[in-house]
Amino acid sequence: MEKPRIIISVYGGLVQDVFCSISDAEVVLVDWDQDPDPPFPRDDLARGRNNCSVLVGSFEARPFNDLADTDEGFAIHDAQEKGLIDEPVFAVS
Repeated sequence: MEKPRIIISVYGGLVQDVFCSISDAEVVLVDWDQDPDPPFPRDDLARGRNNCSVLVGSFEARPFNDLADTDEGFAIHDAQEKGLIDEPVFAVS
């Protein structure tokens, strides 16, 4: 079975972390801002639409358990309590 993949396209922002409920998920990051310090080895830039250079690479997503006691975890828990998220994303202890 192939690994699940999450593809994130970023322009004008910075990806801090990627968490996934499925273990061993691979994250493919397409970074139009060309972050000089990506979370994966940088070999070269790819070419995107209109011949713009783009940084593309992959790394492992972090498990949901890593969200416990983080700012992200508390923000998600607060959003759940306020009804901003329809279904619980994960349980924060």
